[in-house]
Amino acid sequence: MSLIPEDELERIAQKIIRDSERSSKWSWLQRRALKYFVTHPDAPVYGLLHPVRGETGGAAGSYFSRNPRDVRDHLIDFASGQASAAGRIDKIKGNLQFFWNFFVLAPFSRDPSRFLESGLKKSQRFFEFWFGRYGHKSVGDTVKDRFVANNISQLVARELAFDPLISFIEQSTRYVHFDSETFYRDPEIMASDLGSEYEDTVRFMMQAYEKALPIAKRWFISKMPFERFVEEGHTNKKTLRGQKADYDRMIQGQALDVVRYLLPQATMTNIYFVMSGREEELNISKWLSHPLQEVQIFGKLFEIAAKQLSPSLIKYAGRDPYYADMLAGYDGAFNAENHFEPDSGKYARLTMINHDALDEVVAFIMKRLNHGSLEHFRKLASSMPYDQKVALLKRTVEKRGEKNEHLDEAFRNVQIGVEIKTDVGALRDLRRHRRCVKTEERYTLRHGIYIPDSALEMGLNPLFEEVGEKAMQFEEKARDRFPFAYQYAIPMATMFPLHITMDLAELAYMEELRTGPGRHFSYHQDMHNVHREVTKVLPWLEDIIRIKHEEPGLHK
Repeated sequence: MSLIPEDELERIAQKIIRDSERSSKWSWLQRRALKYFVTHPDAPVYGLLHPVRGETGGAAGSYFSRNPRDVRDHLIDFASGQASAAGRIDKIKGNLQFFWNFFVLAPFSRDPSRFLESGLKKSQRFFEFWFGRYGHKSVGDTVKDRFVANNISQLVARELAFDPLISFIEQSTRYVHFDSETFYRDPEIMASDLGSEYEDTVRFMMQAYEKALPIAKRWFISKMPFERFVEEGHTNKKTLRGQKADYDRMIQGQALDVVRYLLPQATMTNIYFVMSGREEELNISKWLSHPLQEVQIFGKLFEIAAKQLSPSLIKYAGRDPYYADMLAGYDGAFNAENHFEPDSGKYARLTMINHDALDEVVAFIMKRLNHGSLEHFRKLASSMPYDQKVALLKRTVEKRGEKNEHLDEAFRNVQIGVEIKTDVGALRDLRRHRRCVKTEERYTLRHGIYIPDSALEMGLNPLFEEVGEKAMQFEEKARDRFPFAYQYAIPMATMFPLHITMDLAELAYMEELRTGPGRHFSYHQDMHNVHREVTKVLPWLEDIIRIKHEEPGLHK
């Protein structure tokens, strides 16, 4: 664990950019067009420039959830007049040469934003003066930039996604068949005597993933034959070809839901993310100060891209000793004897709850709709009969439809704390909820592994156990020597105690969303565990939260 010297970090980042340019897959014309749309036509980390409208960039980035193609591939398709999903030629038949001749080279068709160059300089002076010199950070929230990171590890994607103010979408392990031939090799581990064992361990997991996938597919086909799939109305396609495509997609998705647990954190992924200038400055400082070298290199590549989008907002970003100390664990000052639960099963445990939550929510609603102090309405609520208070809160959801995601804002005034023991796969989804405060430890196999019931029925449990044992053997050797990098060899089946502090409105949103259509069986179980524990103390929430009790079904 070490911080790369800053001049060396700059050299590494620039070399990555140069190497990506030398090995570019694009033609001359494609690269020239891409320079109009992105900060770097070839680099693994880049920003989207202003000609890419929000909806266009968002759609191309959202493809990551089910498609591993780079956003730049989609932009080239769009500019060429092709619909990326199926490769069809659009009705407006475009081509890059037409684009280049008439929208870039033609003197009267230039980018209109060029007329605002004097305004850009004035804006940058404004941000440098108030944001940089006087620390008026709120002005940075008015600037939103979009970025893409390709070929980063699952472990680093976790670091990118931790900031609750970043909007992101990642390549989904539920829908994408990951490349088992490529994975991240931490330079410090590879330079040690554990390098070959690390590579053997990660490769073993990748091979287990490939071995398990056809077994899982055959099992789901036996459970849901194609004829039954069509008869039960799981597809609305009229042609046999369309029905078969839907069926194959469903089988693939169901199988990947199970075998994804065998993937290590070294697996390479892609991520599209949006953040404000304020968050860019904060996160650059954190990423450059992170103990993992991959995060440091990513942070430098991100900084280089961000400087082309919002240079005045990240002018003062850089490695920070405060963040470096925090992220490295304060030199072990808080080290304590580790305690582990005797079982490896899932659970939810309340760590904080307001037993007067019913009175609090009623009091805050009354305060919003009347005049007076909060204390006055608290006394009024506490004097009401229980049934009357429950009836009042049921009234707040009387007209709530399926598209009304959130409860009355009054529910945000009551906080709960809950520890959810889940698996790394489910953690990836639960931690996406941005109105939560999350406390996460480092991954460790000492918490055990999660084997889905379906994997047991498929007979995959010996393979899961082999992966867990092999990864544990490596962790025991590497954990003390490489206290962060050993996590690259942690499989997604690893159990993990996530602590979340959230309000009751977010609790309802999370439970309803994660037990809704297309839900994954793992976090479906987690949400039922949470719901059961919360309603033991606050039973009236049964009438407010519309959690789905049905077992997860097919997803497409």
